[in-house]
Amino acid sequence: TFIKTLGAQRNLNNAAEVALAALGDLGEPIQHSDMGSLLRTVHVFAKMKDSQFLALKEMDDDMKRAAMKLLLVLAQFGFQIKSNHFPFALNRMLELTLIYGVCEESCAALAIISFVTCGIHGDWNGSSRTGEIALLLLERLQANEYACIVTSLVNIAKSWTEPLGLIVKQLFFSYEIGMQTGAIHDAMISACGYCYNSFFSGVDLLTLEKDIRRFRVQMSEYKQITSLHQLTPLAQTVLNLIGHSENPIELTGEFMTQSEFIEKSNQPFVV
Repeated sequence: TFIKTLGAQRNLNNAAEVALAALGDLGEPIQHSDMGSLLRTVHVFAKMKDSQFLALKEMDDDMKRAAMKLLLVLAQFGFQIKSNHFPFALNRMLELTLIYGVCEESCAALAIISFVTCGIHGDWNGSSRTGEIALLLLERLQANEYACIVTSLVNIAKSWTEPLGLIVKQLFFSYEIGMQTGAIHDAMISACGYCYNSFFSGVDLLTLEKDIRRFRVQMSEYKQITSLHQLTPLAQTVLNLIGHSENPIELTGEFMTQSEFIEKSNQPFVV
């Protein structure tokens, strides 16, 4: 909880450092692993038939389950700060899943991989298959704690290949799941995805403005500073497009000052 709080408040480097220290105590020291290594491990899962994947035993080693939770945190925040530990965290989660069995965190790892392999590496088929088995495992384990982030990331990955109107509905559903289950950090990620994909799909801007304002209030109330920061450029863009700014080609107005935002974004993720 402490590590997630650090991350939500944009102390991402500190959150990653705490997770790394705790992993060492659990016998999981950091090892070198690049995206190539991760994609090779992903390929092992992608080749599995549903029956083979669902036949994997459940993880019963408490130490490894604790390590999986920390590795997931490292993966989530490592991606945002472009940490070299990001591929290691995901690769190790897949290795532990193969060796010790599946657990709730396995679902989230697979969902993150679906998102990354599609949007960054352009591997549509691999992303689709990884997303499918993430959802299969989510249903098998009834992993409600991760239902929001898994469905959110899988659907954001699908936004590259499927109609955005359908994706927007699914992302709002993911947001609702997160709010209902208390996964506030994940719900706000879903809200960001919902707003951006609504914008890309051509939704009415006045309607989107209302949605963005509502989500921004929630993000402030729940101290979800990272999500609030990510949503800010879109919020100002929408205001510019509906005529609520002095200079429509500069993101300066009610929600941000362009020069200050750029300067702050270039700083380390620590407030």
